[in-house]
Amino acid sequence: MRQLDSLRQTGSMTDYLERFEELSHGFLLYNVKYDDTYFVTQFLGDLTEEIRSAIALHRLADVQEASTLALL
Repeated sequence: MRQLDSLRQTGSMTDYLERFEELSHGFLLYNVKYDDTYFVTQFLGDLTEEIRSAIALHRLADVQEASTLALL
């Protein structure tokens, strides 16, 4: 959980997405009570300001949708 909380996008979007998915899937192995809202919020908060501001106005249903927009 600490690793997921401290994750920040410092390199490419692809590198960040891979690490985020790895950590979030590992997190869900131990606690399945967290929902998409938590992970979307976490994902957005860790993006660079430029990318976050470009997609934050969208109503994002899940991390898949958020990451698709971020990669664009």
